[in-house]
Amino acid sequence: MGVLFDNRMAHFGYVGTDLDKMVDRMVQSGIGPWFYIRDLQIESRFRGERRDPNISLAFGATAGHLMELLVQNNDVPSAYREFLSRHPDGGLHHVCYMADDLDAKVEDLKREGEKYTLVQEFMATNGKPNEIYLEPQGSEDPLLMQILLPTPWDHAFQTIRELGLDWDRTEPKREMSDIIPDDIKRALAAGYAI
Repeated sequence: MGVLFDNRMAHFGYVGTDLDKMVDRMVQSGIGPWFYIRDLQIESRFRGERRDPNISLAFGATAGHLMELLVQNNDVPSAYREFLSRHPDGGLHHVCYMADDLDAKVEDLKREGEKYTLVQEFMATNGKPNEIYLEPQGSEDPLLMQILLPTPWDHAFQTIRELGLDWDRTEPKREMSDIIPDDIKRALAAGYAI
């Protein structure tokens, strides 16, 4: 799979039901620090229908690998709710890869003979998808592939990777707003998911 995605893995995504408990488990294992974003409302289409999940998440890193821990706060149908119906205790939900063009990447996968079903699209402020979840066809318990366009968050993600390399176990829980640029803070305050 790495060749199909140009070896541009962005993060591993874990879904659960208690974000603080998930973060505490990681911190107890020496992984951190963790950066929280709470109550993020996201415009999306799930299996072709408009569904807008409200999520809370935290990002951390170990050995340079970014991890996302995520809980959904509302009950709308989503890839997260679907996953939790199969795995009530949560677990590894997706592997995220970067791409410069979502449509081109999906076409590349088709040309390579890969068969995926579009599960969920997340919309940018321009109304177009900026990330998608795909599931391999024929799997009873699919591990989703997320494809993400470059975002204004990339600098913050790199900062988290670097902080995780030599974290001294101080301040294990932090706010993402501490490391994101002011324009992203303003967009989040206005209710936009970037």
